[in-house]
Amino acid sequence: MRNRGVEMDLAYKVIQNKDLTWQVAANASWNKNIVVKLPYNGNDRNRQGGQQVYDPATGKMVWVAGLQEGMEWGEVYGFVSDGIIRNEKDLSEYNKIDIAAGEVQYGAAAGKRVASQKLITEKGLINHISTKLGDMKWRDLDRNDTIDYRDMTRLGRTIPGGRAASTPPSLTRTSASLRG
Repeated sequence: MRNRGVEMDLAYKVIQNKDLTWQVAANASWNKNIVVKLPYNGNDRNRQGGQQVYDPATGKMVWVAGLQEGMEWGEVYGFVSDGIIRNEKDLSEYNKIDIAAGEVQYGAAAGKRVASQKLITEKGLINHISTKLGDMKWRDLDRNDTIDYRDMTRLGRTIPGGRAASTPPSLTRTSASLRG
């Protein structure tokens, strides 16, 4: 693993005299973690773990996530929500077969496959439950009217690439007097 990055701190003394110091500060960082070398295992880039997702740019399935030589560690892939089915209009317009709902995702228990009642009837689908009000609408990235592993996309990383923060201003009084 190779970790490269930059960290920067800035501080400014707004006021500094013998009685009072007022200082403000901020910092920012950027890091990138690249997997350099993995044991040979016969997989492309000696990939360990990961999953296949559809790449709209090439129209092909590609391996992502897991550990792969030359790739960043900690990338997260998943489904993108297009909102919630809130009313009868949404329900009638969302005609998808959700195969992913019936599969195990990231160690969770498998549920039931879901489809619109229209598609269950038209296609004679068995072992599916119908989409209901309150269900999630998932984005169909490959536009095949089926929600499955091909509709997963990069959601982000477990390790942020960059961050910025500021500290609250500090005020220090260096002398005091008491009068009685």
